[in-house]
Amino acid sequence: MGAILNLVERNLHEVQVDANRMLFHIPSSSLFASDALTGSIIDALRGPGCTPEDLIQRLAGAYDGADVSDTLRELMALELVSDGSPLTPEIGVKRVERTAINTVVLNVNTGCNLSCTYCYKEDLDKPSAGKKMGLDTAIASVEMLLQESPDEERYTVVFFGGEPLSNRPLIEAMVDYCEQRFAAAGKFVEFVMTTNATLLTEEVVDYLNAHRFGLSVSIDGPKTVHDRNRITVGGQGTYDVVRRKAQMLLERYDSRPVGRG
Repeated sequence: MGAILNLVERNLHEVQVDANRMLFHIPSSSLFASDALTGSIIDALRGPGCTPEDLIQRLAGAYDGADVSDTLRELMALELVSDGSPLTPEIGVKRVERTAINTVVLNVNTGCNLSCTYCYKEDLDKPSAGKKMGLDTAIASVEMLLQESPDEERYTVVFFGGEPLSNRPLIEAMVDYCEQRFAAAGKFVEFVMTTNATLLTEEVVDYLNAHRFGLSVSIDGPKTVHDRNRITVGGQGTYDVVRRKAQMLLERYDSRPVGRG
């Protein structure tokens, strides 16, 4: 009689995403989409243990025996199924009593003025359709940062999006708030932002320069590559605009280096 198979529950976690059954492999922090056969094996082994032969027989009406054996071997290699052989010992978990944080990321607008081909968010090409962060939420986020990590000497506030400059009023309000708040606490604060550069003007650049923003400009490489990916809502490439704005930025910006991302 063959070895008894059992599901190694401590090594897996399943979630349902729409119609997809997803399997999280805990030891490697990997996420897999389960096919029907994998799901059927897991379901079968959630009952009483059985031998590989019994499992093949249980699933014979729906799956070929060779396919069941192959998938079973893969699950055993991942230590999601055990035949009683020794498993990799669990790594001891060290309790973290406190984790200091010194950075807060403010997603000031989920919307954007471009329509990049690889974008993951369907409303990012419509700034007006995006969700803009309110001043109260932004202030509460900064206050949480100070409350959770009051002993840090330096803090960073990141303005993120979408395109963060599509909510410029909030950025300017938060810069004023943070500079006063952190100065009163005897702390140093710096500001960081990633931008597609299309909304940069001389006025905006001078403002960012005056407040020593750490800036990254999103450029996807040469014109042919950039214009294939980073396009307007109407499908036009943006390389020439971004290049011109970035050149203006570099000519006027002298408080910190500018990164290209």
